[in-house]
Amino acid sequence: MSCMFTPQSGAHRFGDLLKKLHEEHERQVQELQDQVSSLQKQLSRLGPRDGVGAEDDVRPGRAAEKQGSHCPVPPLDLHAIPVIVPDGEDSTRLQTASTEVLELKGVWKELIRQHMTTDLECLTDTMANTQAMQTEADQPEEDGKERIGYSCCLKCLRTGSLSPNSSWRFHWECTGLILVCFDLINIPFSSVYEPPPTFFSVTMDWTTLLFWTGDLMQAFFVGFYRDGYLVLTQPAIVKQYLKGWFLIDCIVVVPDWFLTVLGSESQAGELSRLLRGSRAIRVLRLLRVIKLQRVINKIYDMIDNEYSFIVAELVKLMMVILTLNHVIACGWFLTGKLSMGDGNPSWVTWTEKFLEMDIGYQYATSLHWTLTQFTPASMDVVARNLQERLYSIVVLLFAMVAFSSIVGTVTSSMTVIRQMKNDKQKQFWMLRRYLKQKNVSMDLTTRMTRFLEHSCQKQQRLIQASKVTLLTQLSDQLARELAFEMFEPCLRNHAFFRFLCKDMKFVAQRICKMALKAMQVAIDDTIFSLGEEASKAFIIKSGELGYTQQNGCLLMPPPALKECVAEAAIWTPWRYRGRLFALQPSDLLVVEAGRFAEAMSIHPKPVSIAMSYGRKFINLLNSQPSTEWTDVLRDVDFYGAAAFDVGTTAGEDALLSECEEPNCANGRESEDEVAGVHTDRAETRAKEAREDEHTARPRSSASGASASRGVGVFVSACFPALLPARVCAGDRP
Repeated sequence: MSCMFTPQSGAHRFGDLLKKLHEEHERQVQELQDQVSSLQKQLSRLGPRDGVGAEDDVRPGRAAEKQGSHCPVPPLDLHAIPVIVPDGEDSTRLQTASTEVLELKGVWKELIRQHMTTDLECLTDTMANTQAMQTEADQPEEDGKERIGYSCCLKCLRTGSLSPNSSWRFHWECTGLILVCFDLINIPFSSVYEPPPTFFSVTMDWTTLLFWTGDLMQAFFVGFYRDGYLVLTQPAIVKQYLKGWFLIDCIVVVPDWFLTVLGSESQAGELSRLLRGSRAIRVLRLLRVIKLQRVINKIYDMIDNEYSFIVAELVKLMMVILTLNHVIACGWFLTGKLSMGDGNPSWVTWTEKFLEMDIGYQYATSLHWTLTQFTPASMDVVARNLQERLYSIVVLLFAMVAFSSIVGTVTSSMTVIRQMKNDKQKQFWMLRRYLKQKNVSMDLTTRMTRFLEHSCQKQQRLIQASKVTLLTQLSDQLARELAFEMFEPCLRNHAFFRFLCKDMKFVAQRICKMALKAMQVAIDDTIFSLGEEASKAFIIKSGELGYTQQNGCLLMPPPALKECVAEAAIWTPWRYRGRLFALQPSDLLVVEAGRFAEAMSIHPKPVSIAMSYGRKFINLLNSQPSTEWTDVLRDVDFYGAAAFDVGTTAGEDALLSECEEPNCANGRESEDEVAGVHTDRAETRAKEAREDEHTARPRSSASGASASRGVGVFVSACFPALLPARVCAGDRP
């Protein structure tokens, strides 16, 4: 949506804005100082901790500031002391909490500082860009939508076109494949042997005619690919079809309608003889065979391993051989009938009653002769005139080239299959020999062998990305969309990731491409152990895992599929609070915490949403004794509320920025990514900002650094409340 700004008196309005900013700043600082004094009095009544002098600053916020932007990882030694729960929490009674207080990671604080600096630069450029923004605001909203771009489905709805990749189109083309195969069998047979019409043949003729007529009309609305890009514009589709298949489809469909209507209205006489003579026109329907390869390629795209692909190739070759023999057999019978009409001896008269026999016997005799031309077998039917002799010679030459080529392809495919099995057996034999030479125990040898057997079976079913060299040639946008399609099903079980997948897809695509990677583990493998410094979270994709808590008890029920483990590693300095291990071969998705923050930093809005959710997550942990902290968080109320908060008030966080272009912080991104950033109401944002600033403050942190952070929060939240909208530095005319 275009940024809008209505000037009211230039410098005077800007001065009022700065005055309001200064007044609100002073008020916020005074409130934070009062909170600092209150918390210091509470801590003084509790007495100093061991090893901390009266003059030492024990506030976590100050300690973090002194040590740098990254907070130290909290130790595992836990000491509980009673503290008063601040106002705004779920409970106002005394609770038992640890002296450890978790905070957001320094990387998140650094990101928000960068975006607040960018916000001030954007505000400075607001006055200079007022006229340009007013001109842009006068443009109709539809123009902006055209620039932003739509997904494939939205384009189809908007243009009335049909994507060639839709499931409806795929099933339609598969139906066409079946009808083309039927025509390949039926048209040569019916044109030569002229069987009497049956209910089945009449039904299939009408079905075929209606289907291809519908296909001709539908082709005016089916998109196409040009230079690798999908085109769904209606004029371009019509132009492309008229230049391509339209003429061929008309040549096939129009005579078909003529013959069908003519056949239903004519019964005898000259018109009937004309109908029988024009049946040869039906051969034009076989031109649709050209379309077969496109449909077959789509079916091949659904095969996901090399073994199945080779088998499919063998089946296709066998079908090609049978179809060729069928067509040649019909041509052999037609040659005999035509030569017999000239008064020459023919193979069809090799017995006096051959033409009086059943059509099935006549066809079987022709097919038998055809098969003998492809093999060294013998046959009592031979050519009896020049036309039949020439036809036999042409078939023999064709069979010599085509059949030998097909047989060579089949032999090569069978050799590849055997080679694949032999290579696998050889590798396992070398592995067993190596382990035996190194005196590896039988137990470990068996575990390694079983895991590798399982891994090899999975690789046969699933092609590894490292083996597909073409993937390296994809554009960044296509690579992100590919990663998103692969990982999205595992992310939708989590409230925060589900929101990103639904409402901020461009951010979710960046996360899938940059921060997620697949991981395989064998039985009894340890994913992480108690006390290790945490930099990764894990999502269970398949298999079964077990988790031992820090008190030594096994978590029951164990971590479930698509459950997120060690999520705290994303938001706060963390050490794993237990041991995660595999009960059977499993697949995991690894979330790299650092890369996750980098992926979210594309725009102030996802950063602010992440920080809002992260603070709530940390507050939940801080409300519990550290002895109860766990890597497998199962607070149904929290995740339910988080899903509601993130899903309904995503754009109303205090730290949101109204910059519509990501280039304010990280350079100009694609318009498709900008389309994921929605404009929110400024008044609601400012209100939520002040409420969140009071409720999301850590219990023991009220230092000067916290005060500075509060001022930064106000700066980021106050400007959207005072301005209808603002522009970014990158939008200068």
